[in-house]
Amino acid sequence: MMGVGGWFLAVIVRGGSTWKPRGALEWTGAVLSGLLVICAGSLVLLVLSTRVISTGVGSDPAQQSATGKPAENFSFRLVSSDARRSLNTYDGKVVLVNFWATWCAPCREEMPALSRLQENYGSEGLRVLTISDETRKTLQKFEHDPPLETTSGYLPDPSKLPEPFDRMQRGRPVSFLIDRQGRIQGRYVGARSYEFFEQAIASYL
Repeated sequence: MMGVGGWFLAVIVRGGSTWKPRGALEWTGAVLSGLLVICAGSLVLLVLSTRVISTGVGSDPAQQSATGKPAENFSFRLVSSDARRSLNTYDGKVVLVNFWATWCAPCREEMPALSRLQENYGSEGLRVLTISDETRKTLQKFEHDPPLETTSGYLPDPSKLPEPFDRMQRGRPVSFLIDRQGRIQGRYVGARSYEFFEQAIASYL
């Protein structure tokens, strides 16, 4: 719409030597074309702002309410050995908990970034947990080359997840950043880049 409005406006004003509309008809056309351009621009801004909120980049009331609060403990099992683990197993570390699923394309695309994050910052006290509510058998079939460096787990009973982790059932991927004192410092909805996570964890390592 912006292009059409701009084109009509240019056609109208270029008709005269002074680059101004001539007569009531041209003035009306110029005003309408200008309004079309303004309306189209406003629509673009509205769509962009809506997209930012929906992907979790903008203000997130759920994130704000969780930030700074102690992370409630929950249990899961390792995909590799089926051994039981819990969130407080990693007390004293900076923990990035990523909830994902094999059927989620953005989740799979995000995996290399999370694996690279663990590889590069594990020695500094970071532990990346990638947890799904799918069965162990389903997750064992998921192959990644090269193998992922993250701690891969599954939830035998997702309904037992405490708040705010239970929000993972509303959409994935969703990640939670927990500091060394066990406080939630970030909630990130949607797939993020390596650079985003690197910046997010920097001040907590």
